[in-house]
Amino acid sequence: QLADDRRGPDQVAVAGGLLAVTTRHVVHAALWLVVALLGVAGSLLVLGAELVALVLVLVYVGAVVVLVLFALMLTRAPIGPDLAHRVGPARTAGAALLGGAVAVLLGSVLLPLAGDPVQRADVTSTQVALHGAEHDLPSRGDALVIHLAGPYLLAAVLVGLGVFGIAVRRNAVLLLIGVELVLSGSLVLLVTTQAASGDRWAAGSILPLFVITIAAAEVVVALAVVLAAFRQRERIDLDEPSGEAP
Repeated sequence: QLADDRRGPDQVAVAGGLLAVTTRHVVHAALWLVVALLGVAGSLLVLGAELVALVLVLVYVGAVVVLVLFALMLTRAPIGPDLAHRVGPARTAGAALLGGAVAVLLGSVLLPLAGDPVQRADVTSTQVALHGAEHDLPSRGDALVIHLAGPYLLAAVLVGLGVFGIAVRRNAVLLLIGVELVLSGSLVLLVTTQAASGDRWAAGSILPLFVITIAAAEVVVALAVVLAAFRQRERIDLDEPSGEAP
């Protein structure tokens, strides 16, 4: 059996997500989101969801992040720090408390579900067709022992970071980065739940693909609304009243 060493992708995802929701450089925030999504994709690979990881990279990194960068250019986002959408320390502290509370609450619910480590073997679809369920296969070969506490904790932290980003951002485009982190945490949670079942060919491997598709469509619609609002108001400040901009 092979040991489970998945701390690297988890650390990359958490570090990228933290920098994406805290940096004042709007372009840097989108690029840090790419780093976070690549870390999430690495974690999904360890869990055995290769197809979900590939679709995540192709759809999010190859399309959604490009759309976010395009929207930032169309909304005349500054190259340097975004000083026009600064928030006070009270709002930052409140958003941090909210995000931390969500992460702790979600982690306290998910960590007891981790249970014993599970084994993931490299099994082809042909073997599954010939021998039925994966646990009925005659030979599993070298198995990777996966401790599910790590993925559950990663999902809780990503959701907490996303909630913090949603609560603290005034820029409508940057708020979507927080939404993407929440959706990434939900993907990790879905794949981890499917891995805990021990059947990598269950219907649970299809549900994350629907989540990715719906999330991508949601981002496109949201960016279209933001750009339409920018054309009318010349600003995308969420704290600004709904009337005409001064």
